[in-house]
Amino acid sequence: MMHAAARHDELDAAVDEAVAQAGGDLLAAIRNLARRQHEMEHRLQTEVSAGFVRRGLRDGQ
Repeated sequence: MMHAAARHDELDAAVDEAVAQAGGDLLAAIRNLARRQHEMEHRLQTEVSAGFVRRGLRDGQ
């Protein structure tokens, strides 16, 4: 399991990278992150079996 401080550092680095890729535009960075999240959710719904998704949601994962 990853230590909480390490997870926090990774999250900060990911946010910094997203903002940098958006040229420092925070709104564009948020839009890009939201768009990517939507794409990942769509991919999960279309590529992963429904039983696995239901089981994962029920287990809180």
